[in-house]
Parts: sequence; C-alpha cells; structure tokens
Amino acid sequence: MDEAPFTRQGEPLRLTNHAQLELMCGVIERGATFRFSARGYSMLPFIHDGDVLTISPLDPPLQVGAVVAFIRPGWEVLAVHRVVAQKGSEYLIKGDNCIQPDGVIPAAQLIGQVVRVERRGRRVGGGLGASGAWIARLSQRGFFIRLRSFLDLPRRAAAAVLWRLQKLGLYRRWARHRGLQVVIDEARDDELDLLAQRLNPGIWLPPMRRVPEVNTYVARLGGEVAGMVELVRRPPEFGPHAGHWLYSLHVWPRYRGFGLGELLSCRVIRQAAAEGAAELRLLVKSNNTPAIQLYRKLGFEVVDGSELAEVLEKDRLLLMRLHLQPGDAIFTGNQQG
Repeated sequence: MDEAPFTRQGEPLRLTNHAQLELMCGVIERGATFRFSARGYSMLPFIHDGDVLTISPLDPPLQVGAVVAFIRPGWEVLAVHRVVAQKGSEYLIKGDNCIQPDGVIPAAQLIGQVVRVERRGRRVGGGLGASGAWIARLSQRGFFIRLRSFLDLPRRAAAAVLWRLQKLGLYRRWARHRGLQVVIDEARDDELDLLAQRLNPGIWLPPMRRVPEVNTYVARLGGEVAGMVELVRRPPEFGPHAGHWLYSLHVWPRYRGFGLGELLSCRVIRQAAAEGAAELRLLVKSNNTPAIQLYRKLGFEVVDGSELAEVLEKDRLLLMRLHLQPGDAIFTGNQQG
C-alpha cells in the first residue's frame, strides 16, 4: 500500500489545537477516554510540557480542584486548567502557573476531566485527587507565582553579576578568545523548536517548519546553541516590506560579550550579498544602544522610514540599511568601526 503523502513513517501525528479539540470532543461524546500530550507551561509545577494526559467524560458533581479540558472563551481553543471556584453551573478556571484566571466558564464549555498524568512513561500525581482542592485555594491566591518568583532569585542574582562582568574589558577579551571556537551554521530541525521555546518562554507553539523565504542561523559554542539570527526575503508584493531583512538577532545572556552578534550578522550579510541583494534592512528598538552600535560598526545607517512610519512610531523602532556590494559575500565584519 502506498504511504499517504501527508504522513511520515515513524513520526507522531501532529494536530493543530482546533483539530485536537474536535477529535477530543468526538471521543468524549462517545463515552471514551482521550489521551494526548500536554503543551505549554501554564500548569507547572504539577503538569509539565510533554506530559501525557488522559481525559475522561465529566463525572458530576465536579469538585473544586479538578483539572479539566475546556474551550477557552474568546479564543475558542482547547485548554487544560484547574477549577478554583464554583457557582452554580459556572466554574472559575485558572492555570496553576498563570497570574490571571481564564474567567468564569459555563458547564457547557467543559469537555472532560483529567484523570491520569504520565511523565516519561510513569504515572505522576499531577495535582489530582484530594490534593486538588488545596492546590486550587493556593493557586487562586497566587501562591505558586510568588513561589516561582522566590525560587528564581538566585538565577536573577547570577544574571546581574554576569551582566556586570560582561562590561569589563578583561571579560570581553577572554570572551573574544573563546569566540574563536564559535560555529555559525544553519539551524537543524531540532534547534528550530528550541529557538521557538527560547524566544517565547511559557508559550506552546507548534513545531517550526522551514520555509524557503527564511534562513535561520545559529551560533554554537561548545556544541550548544548560544544565539540566532534570521535572513528574511520578502517578494515585491509586500510593498515597503519587500526585500532582504535581518531579523531576530538574539544572543543568550550568558554568552554576551563573545562577539556572537557580530558573527551572526556577518553571516546574514554574506548570504544576502551572495544572492545579489542591493541592500539589507533591519528594524531595531530606538533605545537599544548596544545593538545600534553593532549595526553601525557593520556599516548600517539609520535611514528615513516614512513608508513604514506607522510601524516605526507605534513600536519605537529605527529603520537601518546596509548597501551591499558583490564583495560583501566574503564579508568578515572588518568594515568601519
């Protein structure tokens, strides 16, 4: 039998949120249970991203503390959060790791109840059962958010020390020496998902897929991804947004000072020049002085962006442009300082 063109052997079936919602509703309506992998971080620390949840039909009366699958109002998407209060046939629902509740949800928008949580093949508590009521009370009062902030204090203190070190000339010279071990390359498939999670912490996004209009480059230091940048090509129908653009330059905080931003930018410049682009443009926050200084060092100039005035004013951005020459295809970053 020929293999279906929309499936790949050995890969899990990936569904959009809406498709998953329809499938779950159909299964639950028939009185069966539905198993799927949770995505996101809104139920930490009790349910982790990637945990396998078993959803069963609702078994009234629904207790405060139960974890339910429901249709999120306004978004009309599937979500799994905890009941923290009840009034009649309406329920106040909130993620344990969320600041604000989802709102009051009528019983008609509840789909099913989480009865089992598995992590790496083993069953875990998931904050279900008798403990759920206590967790609901703590969650409603924001206890887990405050706890997370407290536990995060050492990391923030370490980040502050590192930020000060990165401003020292000695550190930067040492970092530049380490930078010789950097590899700039196109991101692998697994790295694309890593980048999406890194740039959107706490938000689940579907797996990233390559598109011909975008090249994503990463800087690897000691084999680990330490930063990224994108070369985006937009066709003429995009009007003032058409052309070659440098996007999403980002270096993880712990690796700043290694010159990775310059190396990543040079990779985009070389590729755009090799493709015969006349210019390379970018948008940068007007108060991002370090980034502006880097781009000026590489030859970019701030230009009038009247054609993008609405976007520039709304988001307080500057438009910068680099005129490209054929020789820039072997660009090394040694342009004007």
